[in-house]
Amino acid sequence: MDGTGEASSASAGLSYKWIKLRAISRSELWFGRTIIGEWVKELNIVTHFLNSDYKAHKVTIDGSKEAGLAGLFAGALEANVDNLILRKAPVSYLFDTRKGIDFFSMGIHLPGFLKWGDVSLAAALTSKDVLFINLVSMSGNAISNEKLSAVDAEFKKMRTRCHQSGKTVFK
Repeated sequence: MDGTGEASSASAGLSYKWIKLRAISRSELWFGRTIIGEWVKELNIVTHFLNSDYKAHKVTIDGSKEAGLAGLFAGALEANVDNLILRKAPVSYLFDTRKGIDFFSMGIHLPGFLKWGDVSLAAALTSKDVLFINLVSMSGNAISNEKLSAVDAEFKKMRTRCHQSGKTVFK
């Protein structure tokens, strides 16, 4: 597309960025890696740097959509994060409907993740306070008030089973 003028259009540029991320995500999956896994590694490097070089008293990761989940997974794998805020992040990797299925980019996918657990288990393993703001399903649909109590119960159950401190709050 370079040199044709198509990439200079604002709408074409946005589309091109999504296509590029999709191609990179697929390539990573072919090599047994994931985009979200790479983001987790990068977040761990940043939080380690903040804690070691700047002696940070408190580190909070605040991310939207896929970035929020990357922060959650970083918190579950490393103990150097104090609080996690996830905005418009899915509360489960289970799809509820086909409507909105492209809400998240290809970077969110973790093959075999549901065999291991789900977002509720990752939140429990952080042992940190986790705040979900505008929580959604994997299809990007808002979680209704009727479903919110079931989601809350699942997250509490995982914290109890893992004997972990911290709490998960939904707003």
